[in-house]
Formats: sequence, structure tokens, C-alpha cells
Amino acid sequence: MEHVLLKIKQIRVSKGLTQQDMANSMGYKSKSGYCQLEKGEVKLTLDKIELIANVLEVDPQILLSDYKTNAS
Repeated sequence: MEHVLLKIKQIRVSKGLTQQDMANSMGYKSKSGYCQLEKGEVKLTLDKIELIANVLEVDPQILLSDYKTNAS
């Protein structure tokens, strides 16, 4: 799952979004909730992956692609 988290961060940074931007877009009250998610401190569910993909404007498969490749 670490590959998915790295991919999320890479895409977020490449789009010029901060953790605060992500937190706001995802409905978190503060950036700490999103930060914990990106660091892998809380469980990353498929629902959260879909929500993150929507905020980043990418297909959820993009976020999972490296994970699937390395998990095979």
C-alpha cells in the first residue's frame, strides 16, 4: 500500500495541491486527518481512494497501478 500512498503524494504535489487543499476538498475539519491518511497511519479504503482520485482528477486505477504491478 506504500506505493499507492507515494503515488497519491506525487500526483498531489505535481498538481500544486497542499495537504490542506486535500483535507478541505475531502471534508476533513483539519489537515491532520488527511495527513494521517497520506502517511499510512489510518486505513486507506477503496472509498477514500475514489474520493482522492476525484479530488486529484485522475482515474482511481492510476493510483493503484504501481501497487498492482509490484504486488503481482
